[in-house]
Amino acid sequence: MHNSLLVLNNMNLPTFTVLIVEDLPDNRVVYREYLMSDSSRAYDIIEAGSVAEGLELYSTETIDAILLDYLLPDGDGLKFLETISAQSDDRRPPVVMMTGYGNESIAVRAMKLGAQDYLVKGSCTPQLLISAMHSAIENARLRLQLQYSQEQLQAASEQITTIWESMTDAYISLDRDWRIVYTNSAASQVIERLVGLAPEEFLGKTYWEVFPQSADNFVDRQYRQAVTDRVAVHFEVFYEPIGSWFQVHAYPSTAGVGIYFRDINERKWLEGKSIADVQELGNFVQIVAYDLQAPLRAITHLSEWIEEDLAGALTVANQRQITLLRSRIARISATIDGLLDYTRTTPTEQ
Repeated sequence: MHNSLLVLNNMNLPTFTVLIVEDLPDNRVVYREYLMSDSSRAYDIIEAGSVAEGLELYSTETIDAILLDYLLPDGDGLKFLETISAQSDDRRPPVVMMTGYGNESIAVRAMKLGAQDYLVKGSCTPQLLISAMHSAIENARLRLQLQYSQEQLQAASEQITTIWESMTDAYISLDRDWRIVYTNSAASQVIERLVGLAPEEFLGKTYWEVFPQSADNFVDRQYRQAVTDRVAVHFEVFYEPIGSWFQVHAYPSTAGVGIYFRDINERKWLEGKSIADVQELGNFVQIVAYDLQAPLRAITHLSEWIEEDLAGALTVANQRQITLLRSRIARISATIDGLLDYTRTTPTEQ
């Protein structure tokens, strides 16, 4: 049977459930006393004396952190780590390993298997254990928040991609260096008709490399105006290679410029559709775009709160993740603004 002890507090401190996997009762008592001296946290402590008992509690209890001994009667802490790591659960609690041996190779293996920290029993103090526990729990919280933000961002990105792919109009996204970073299916088909290139051949190239006949002419000036003056531009252009006129809308963004265009010789996407159908599509795009803005703002605030809460404690990798997260938010936000501008402009022109 395992023991459970709630470290009580009179200040309504946040409480975390800690699983201590240690076969020596005296050591468990010491760890409990160390955690009880924490003035900023309270702990609900669950104890196990073996790998098997620890894994059973891990599978049945909601645990915030694990304090794991290296040497146990039925194996070692690395066996425990290997078992929980094999479950590939990104939400598994952080692990702080304790050992009586200051063996660097054991520490390296423990870290590779997912341990957050590695402490030597002989040199462990209350302050050191509490600090390691705080760091492990906060890093786990940060990881979960970043994961949640990434999931929300991915969901928003997928919704926007669905809108792009459902459009009959072609869409091209260019970065600040004029490289083509995305095209929807309609745009890929048009580009193949114009210059005979498949997506794997033109993605990553600049617009002017794919359409050299556009450089330093009317189209060039229009696109550069969209970027330099930060204004939307609308124009019609004739492409001689296929003998077709296209209606073009270019919208600047923080990521570069988004370009929508349609073949106005055939106007296939308007065949069989009434003005009401076009307006309904525009209303749908606007509703979806507005609905996406709220979670993007929430993700932005969340990343700011994470950075403020963990000021000075963020690892280089976590700071890089937050920076990448914010750049993707900016790109999706700019695309949403472009979609809204597009739906406001297009129906009146039709």
